[in-house]
Amino acid sequence: AMDKNIDESVEAAVERMDMRLSTIRAAMQEQDRRLERQAHDVEERVHEAMTAQRQQAEERRKELESRTEESLATLRQASEDIAKEARENAVEARNEARQHVKEVE
Repeated sequence: AMDKNIDESVEAAVERMDMRLSTIRAAMQEQDRRLERQAHDVEERVHEAMTAQRQQAEERRKELESRTEESLATLRQASEDIAKEARENAVEARNEARQHVKEVE
């Protein structure tokens, strides 16, 4: 009879341990799922941040390109204006020189 009581109490203890292990396993699985979700969320946020940075860099590049084009156009126009004025001045100087030569003759 005593052996039977020992067997029953050992069996009850084993069952309690099994239940505790099951509870622990379930908690660990739940934590694994939470960690997976968190890792996935972090990956998504990193991807979104990198995409946003790439877009900003592209926008800045386009803006700089546009400004560079505008600056070059302004420089080209100024250069053409200066060349035109120089030609006009040369023609005027030549005409004045001719006039002066005629007056001297």
